[in-house]
Amino acid sequence: MKNNYEEFMDKINEIKKLKEKPTLLLHTCCALCFSSAYLQLKDYFKITVFFYNPNIYPLEEYEKRKQEVLRMIQIFNNEYHTEVQFIEKIDTFDDYKSKKIHSKGCLDCFHLRLLKSFMYANENHFDYMTTTLTVGRLKNSKLLNQIGQSLQSMFDPTQYLISDFKKNGGIDLSLQCKEKYHIYAQCYCGCEPYYQEKSQ
Repeated sequence: MKNNYEEFMDKINEIKKLKEKPTLLLHTCCALCFSSAYLQLKDYFKITVFFYNPNIYPLEEYEKRKQEVLRMIQIFNNEYHTEVQFIEKIDTFDDYKSKKIHSKGCLDCFHLRLLKSFMYANENHFDYMTTTLTVGRLKNSKLLNQIGQSLQSMFDPTQYLISDFKKNGGIDLSLQCKEKYHIYAQCYCGCEPYYQEKSQ
């Protein structure tokens, strides 16, 4: 049975045969994860970044991460002659808390962000949707891909792109970008409980 990275490469090999790059909505949580995912995807997709992260607390942290993503988009567009677009969808933190549908915080967070990303991708006729969350060392890529695949049937014809961006040197790639571009690297996932724990 193939792992997520092998499935990702199978899809990439299919896409290489196409005459035109398909469109991809890339849910992005931070510049560090975006940098690695972008470099793995840029040759195969027309990428639009979707910044939907109502879990990030406090607002100052949210804005800092957003501005870093915007900075890296500009840098990469200039360096690689791409035309990555940026879309921000805003929900308040209270809205995020009220929309939880699972019993575990992280699962709520993953599900909500992938759901909203899929909704936007489908409404705006993107060929594919995926997330940079699979870059993170502590993020469960298998779980993220299971959630993405479970949502697939609701949003035909937009396809979920299975990924494990941390594999095959993906984490090293993000660290190289961090050093080269002096990317801000946050020390917590973003949500209030982890922020409070970090602050103690």
